[in-house]
Amino acid sequence: MSVNPLPLLVGLPHWISPAILVLTLLMPAPSLPATEAAPATEQAAMDTAQPEEAQNLQAIAVTLRERNLPLLLAFVADYCSYCERLKREHLIPMTRSGDFQDQILIRTIHLDRGQQLTDFNGERIGIRDFSRRYGVRLTPALLFLDADGKEVAERLLGYSVPDFYGAYLEQSITAASRAVKPSTTLLPEALRQCGDG
Repeated sequence: MSVNPLPLLVGLPHWISPAILVLTLLMPAPSLPATEAAPATEQAAMDTAQPEEAQNLQAIAVTLRERNLPLLLAFVADYCSYCERLKREHLIPMTRSGDFQDQILIRTIHLDRGQQLTDFNGERIGIRDFSRRYGVRLTPALLFLDADGKEVAERLLGYSVPDFYGAYLEQSITAASRAVKPSTTLLPEALRQCGDG
């Protein structure tokens, strides 16, 4: 009585087991189907939808004033896995969708690249000095700034509660947007008071 060498083929006739074994060993490895190659295409699409790097905050401030927007300044680092996750799960989709373009301008600063940028006042400053000014010591850190570089909403530090992060992010965006938009509810009151005086 012969013993089947392949336990997965128990129940098949004994003559099939050696044939399958030989054919399996002689067959070339299958190529990846197109669906498994999609992550590379997806990665390429994500790379083109990355939020822009903040290099000239003075020029960005002009845009902020023209469009009446706050700035979401994301302090990130290439070595930070939480930063990558934050970008992949929130910042890239926000940039790609365009849903927030009328509410906030999104830019990043990489703390580990050691370059310089132009500050809100037009002066060149090292990224480390710039981050120290805002007290940013760890990544990711999201700051919400007006055109003068003043914080206008509560900053988000770290990425420890991903399930609720989107809600916190939207709340900060809404608060920052309200802080920089001119108040339309005060205008009629101000006009009325001018007419009384």
